[in-house]
This record gives sequence, C-alpha cells and structure tokens, in this order.
Amino acid sequence: MGEHTPDPLVARIAATAARHGAPAPGERVLALVSGGPDSTLLMHALARTHDGPVIVLTIDHGLRPGAAGECDRVRVAATALGLRVLVERLALEPGPGVQERARDARYARARMIAAREGCTAIAVGHTRTDQAETVLMRLARGTGRTGALGMAPRSGDLVRPLLEVSGEEARAWCAGLGLATAADPSNADPAYTRVRARALLAGLEGLHPGSAGHLAAFADGLRDEQELLLELADGAWDRCAREGGLDGHAVVAEPPAMRRLLARRLLAAAGLAGDALGAAPSWTARPAPRSPAPRWCARAA
Repeated sequence: MGEHTPDPLVARIAATAARHGAPAPGERVLALVSGGPDSTLLMHALARTHDGPVIVLTIDHGLRPGAAGECDRVRVAATALGLRVLVERLALEPGPGVQERARDARYARARMIAAREGCTAIAVGHTRTDQAETVLMRLARGTGRTGALGMAPRSGDLVRPLLEVSGEEARAWCAGLGLATAADPSNADPAYTRVRARALLAGLEGLHPGSAGHLAAFADGLRDEQELLLELADGAWDRCAREGGLDGHAVVAEPPAMRRLLARRLLAAAGLAGDALGAAPSWTARPAPRSPAPRWCARAA
C-alpha cells in the first residue's frame, strides 16, 4: 500500500508510526474510522504508507439517524482506497454517560473483531489537539504525574499515529483534497465535558497562542522521563523488597517522592492503581519485580 509518494503531513504521520511502532511495520491493523476529518486522514495515511494489511471498521452506535449514512460513505471511501471495510451496528440507548458508554462499546466491538481478523493493532484518530484536551481535563479535575502523561502513541493494542498532527491540520488536509467528512453534532454540544474543555482550550489559545501544542508537549516530555523514573523505582524496589513485600523501615528511608512511586507500584500490583480520571497507571507496563504478591510489610528495627 505504499505506492503513493506521501505528502508532508502524511510523511509526518508515517514518521510518528515508525518511531513508536504505532503501528509496527507489517502489522495487521484494524482502523476505526467514523468519517470525521481525523479518522479520514488516518485511513488515507495508513492506506498510503503502511506496509501491512489494513482493515477499516466503521460503527453506527445507533444514537443518530444520520450515522448509518456516514458509515456508508466510509465504506465507499475505504473501498476506493483498496481497503477492506467492515460496518458494525450497535444499539446504544441515549442518556447519562452516553459518550463513555459509546467509547467502551466501540472498543469492545473493535477488539472482538480484531481478534477474529488477526489484527494486533487498533488504529484510532486521536490528534495532538485531543491530547491537549485530555491533559487539560485531567489537570483541571486533579491528577498526579500518571494522568498528566496523556495518551501514548501506542498503548497495548491501541495505536495513535496522528498524535503529532493537530485537529486543524487534519481538517485542512481533508478540505484541500475535497474529501467529504462527517460532522457529529455532539462535538458542539456543551453538555459534554470534552466540548467544554475544547472551548476552554480555545480561550487559552487567545491568552497564549500555541497553548494546545504546549500542553501536548508537556505530556510528551513527561512520557520521555518515565523510563528513567521506572529504572529508579526498580532500584528502590530492590532495596526495599523483603519476602514478597516491602520493608516499611526501608521504604521510609527513601526520599518522599520515591515513597510515593513505590506506593503507586504496590497499588498497581494489587489492581487498585489509576489516575483520578481512570488513566492507565504508569507502572502496569513494568510489574513489581521479584514480588509475585506484593504487600506492605513493616518490620521491626
């Protein structure tokens, strides 16, 4: 699928994918495409640059009459790109938490289909603008370092090759090629938290131009530092580990920041960790070493 010479924006997306394995070369990918500008750009970028199989999945959640037509347009567009496309229909009910319920149902269906089709990556069209909104919402609600990491280019089976592209760039790219894209009216409904965060971010842009990029870069920097912190925490765990737990006196001897990191790791190992907004805990990628069932063990001097 790499027969086209990518334009600069598509080349940037391909470079992001290559740096982070999002997706990895040759990997079988299931791309979630709603028909909006972000996912439309995602579909075209994968079709032009990814050297492995790409299957498009578009989902009608059953919440809007126009969604069925949007799925049909995605099917036509994906077929024109030479991509196999699957259309799935859900039957969600409107009401409280509908966006979260829709997201959970969408990912659950995508993972079921990915398993069936042998896809090891599920590509989503999250952009740098989405990243800034996510970080802003988590900071406003109250979060620690884990939540401020934002979204990673790759989180398990989820890949986000558009994380270095803004939503404005995606819209301009689609418009420049004359591509028809869908507009979900819920994206303008202030009843939803993310829509209000988007308005707040626009206000910040008026105060400090480039605010969205700065917030996204803040998350990028924290993720870069994470590996160093993981190494330091590994060393502290080794110093404090005793017979399947941690020696309380040894932990107290560590600096306060390291004590917090060790406590987070204990919580993660017990399945209790997580950011205030439910972000994946930073320690899950590296389980507590040498302690299959860690627990807090205070020992007498």
